[in-house]
Amino acid sequence: MATTCDPAAQYFAWPSRRVVQVARRFAERYQNGTVSSICKNDYSGALTQIVERIQSRLQGRCLPRPIETVATSCEPGDTRGNCVRTNCIIHELLPAGASSAVCSAARGRVPGDRDPATMRDTCIVSQLSLPRGMAPPGGREGFYYDTRPDPMSPDCRQHIEFTAGAGLFAGATAVIDCVAASAPASPTSVAPACSGAVPVGGACTPVRPGTQPCDVTNTSGCFLGTEIYLETGSRTCQSGVCLAYRYDERSDTAGRERARRVHCTCRCGVPASLRATVPQSELCACPTGFVCQTDLAGPQYNPGVQGSYCVRVGL
Repeated sequence: MATTCDPAAQYFAWPSRRVVQVARRFAERYQNGTVSSICKNDYSGALTQIVERIQSRLQGRCLPRPIETVATSCEPGDTRGNCVRTNCIIHELLPAGASSAVCSAARGRVPGDRDPATMRDTCIVSQLSLPRGMAPPGGREGFYYDTRPDPMSPDCRQHIEFTAGAGLFAGATAVIDCVAASAPASPTSVAPACSGAVPVGGACTPVRPGTQPCDVTNTSGCFLGTEIYLETGSRTCQSGVCLAYRYDERSDTAGRERARRVHCTCRCGVPASLRATVPQSELCACPTGFVCQTDLAGPQYNPGVQGSYCVRVGL
């Protein structure tokens, strides 16, 4: 079959100049217009552009409850002050076959580890610091926690947003991990509990998030599948840390997943920036049936808590 636009060999159409001009104006004004030729045997390129435009317009994700923020320095050049960040990390699972080489700073990305469940490369999306209730600073790309009313859901005042240049790649998936900590809300270190407490993998009952019970009408007090909840200072666990790892309490009505996803854990590694200051003796070796989940508590957290933790294999 011919691969060039030859009216004698394949169908053709006269150009719709007015339609093309309208699409180009939308692209110039709203960044959501695209123009492709129908004089092709393969429309995959055009469809990819359409998908990318749709993804770029999908703004925010309303969270079931407000999430913790910690005071931090503002972005370079932002003089507003009183900036905060969340204890959340967003991993972008790239499409099959895509390389983390595409994780560029221009799109607010750095390369992440390969996802063990899907064996797909990942990017870590940069988080922007900003004052609560204000817009992100210009010239910076990444995600941010927005407490302003969501244009798509005015009742929502806690949602995750991406800047205009930090949208997901076509076919990619965003995974949001928010690490919450019980009292103190921002612990400075992980302190072991008394001897005789249960080891890694043992049952524990972390303090419930929020102030309300978990039920079908109110999820603010539920453990959620999008969150990683670390309770430091647990008296039940030998390590002092009780973990609820992406436990979707709302769907687990029979409690079958709780024993797998809610258990005592320990810090098994630290990021490269802390290796010179944290002795190996302060870290643990994960027992059989557990893996050391890399950087589970990310750089948004205090150095005494940052690092990797033991998580049950297969989660």
